[in-house]
Amino acid sequence: MTTLRRENGNSPGLLQKTIWLGQAALFRGGTRLLALIPTPFIPAVGNALGRFCFLLLASRRRVALAGIMESLPSLPPGSDPQRIARGCFVNLGTSFIENCKLYQGMDRMLHQVKIEGLEHYLSAKEMGKGVIFITGHCGNWELVALTFGFRHDPFVVMVREQKNPYLTLCIEAMRTRYGNSLIYKKTAIREMMKLFRKNGVTGMLIDQAVMPSEGYLIDFLGRPAWTTSMPVLMARKCGVALLPAFIIREGDGHRIVIHPQVEFPSDDMSDESLARDTATLTRYVDDFVRSYPEQWYWVHRRWKSREKTGQSDSALRTKR
Repeated sequence: MTTLRRENGNSPGLLQKTIWLGQAALFRGGTRLLALIPTPFIPAVGNALGRFCFLLLASRRRVALAGIMESLPSLPPGSDPQRIARGCFVNLGTSFIENCKLYQGMDRMLHQVKIEGLEHYLSAKEMGKGVIFITGHCGNWELVALTFGFRHDPFVVMVREQKNPYLTLCIEAMRTRYGNSLIYKKTAIREMMKLFRKNGVTGMLIDQAVMPSEGYLIDFLGRPAWTTSMPVLMARKCGVALLPAFIIREGDGHRIVIHPQVEFPSDDMSDESLARDTATLTRYVDDFVRSYPEQWYWVHRRWKSREKTGQSDSALRTKR
């Protein structure tokens, strides 16, 4: 349960509470308003919203364009950074409106998502040691957990707690509407261990930059990026099955593709072995971005931990 206390243990003052309540009210009102958009109009409105944000959010636009420009050697020949960046914003704008409708209880969209490779999930589930969907910020990634929790098995989603506790409560209510549950990052490892003992299901977004102490430097789109080793460690320690799964936007619809379980050649816990298997998982995200560059989250500074170190690539490759 979210509590109205700051990290230093002090309760927030009246002014802070008022600001938080106002933010939460705007969020609730805004999502309800956007949820009223008729489904056939979502693509057009999402396109307009995305293009507007592309023009308005200059700093995020620069981050996206810089990431695309530096990744061009790994993208399809003839890739246009401006087109990919605009497409990224349009995908995010459309996804936001879709999620507003879903979070307000309009579940028709969940019935229409196509799922390929469900047999891989059912096979992994039979092992009885839990399942982790390995994915990234691809397409409308929120739909993976929502669809699965609604149509198959409850899905446990790992999230970050908001600074505004009232906003956290709003998001909790939305994300648990279709039978899913949440765990927060600060207690994630302990809660996931419990989850896997019950043969539960969760997902991990492995395309965010992490600190060097949390993973390994892995090639992603031709450049080294610090990547979490958590899924590999969980597979080693708990025997949990790892299933790469991605959602692809196709016209006005969506398709989830579940790949076969990734099985590693050994249980070796050395840095070399863990880094190798982390790279194996990363290649699935890499392949998605190469195939659907406009559907990846370019506005995130994927290589930022590397940039902060100020060290050469050759030096970084040797570090955990």
